[in-house]
Amino acid sequence: MRPPGDVSRAAGLGPVVLGAVLGFSWTLVVAGLAAFALFFTPLNEAVLGPILSVAAVAASFVAGFGAGRKSTEYGWLNGAAAGLLYVLICVALGQALYRARLPVSFVVLRMVMGLAGGIIGGVVGINTK
Repeated sequence: MRPPGDVSRAAGLGPVVLGAVLGFSWTLVVAGLAAFALFFTPLNEAVLGPILSVAAVAASFVAGFGAGRKSTEYGWLNGAAAGLLYVLICVALGQALYRARLPVSFVVLRMVMGLAGGIIGGVVGINTK
């Protein structure tokens, strides 16, 4: 039996990576729906930024939920790691693809939003088993 403070197995990478993949899947679905709505409706492109910001927080929640659901304990920790991994990969991809300089405050805000969404998703995910 493990001692109570040992988180080596509970905080493994399996649930975290699964959660991040689920978050990206959610993002692709929402981005596709947003593109569809922009093309076939008179929506303005100005609404795309807020829609994708909400979608990013929701994707962090989905990532945390998936990680929490897959983990055996410490769902909040796995959810936080999955939400943060999702955000860091998104920021890295954005930097690599667009080579735009993002303000540090923007990155920090996204990280905080990803952590919050991931923690909440992880708590909900581990408690829905």
